[in-house]
Amino acid sequence: MTLSVRPTALIVCLLLVAGIRPGFAEEVSALVVSDESARGAESRRSPVFRKALVAVAQELLKRKVTPKGAEEVLPKGSFKPKGGNNLKIWQNASERAAPPVQFMVTLQLFVAVIERSQSQLVEVKLKSSAYTVPDKEELNTFETDKPRRYVTPNDCDRKCIVKIATDAVKEVAKEAGAANAKAIARAQ
Repeated sequence: MTLSVRPTALIVCLLLVAGIRPGFAEEVSALVVSDESARGAESRRSPVFRKALVAVAQELLKRKVTPKGAEEVLPKGSFKPKGGNNLKIWQNASERAAPPVQFMVTLQLFVAVIERSQSQLVEVKLKSSAYTVPDKEELNTFETDKPRRYVTPNDCDRKCIVKIATDAVKEVAKEAGAANAKAIARAQ
């Protein structure tokens, strides 16, 4: 049985664990969204993307920036609920967030499994940017120079590959979240 959880629910759970009541936080807030404009980018509905979203949200929380999900603060109809939202759609929607957000963080994630004759590799590439709202000024861009590769054991089955990919995504997303949180702190 597969459990389906919305990205907004994950962010709200993280806020509660951190002791922050959503909607009542005094901290600076950032809308955390997916940039699915590139071909082959992971959908915001994919479980791997959700892991990246949670890792970025945790890093933002550590630095006193409250992450917000699209379903949580944006009016219905301001973005496509099934994906395919590009940067312009998110920037326009972020201006209508209620409660208002001061920043927006985008994530673009690529994950691939490369088959080799005697082994397999999990390849992860991530691009993340932080913007001010409403003036849309780019504060920071974090991008892996080239895809990071993680070798899987020879006897690795699908479950093992998913675990390695998930761990790799978390590692890269934490770096992106920390870099964007520092940029947001500098902008305040």
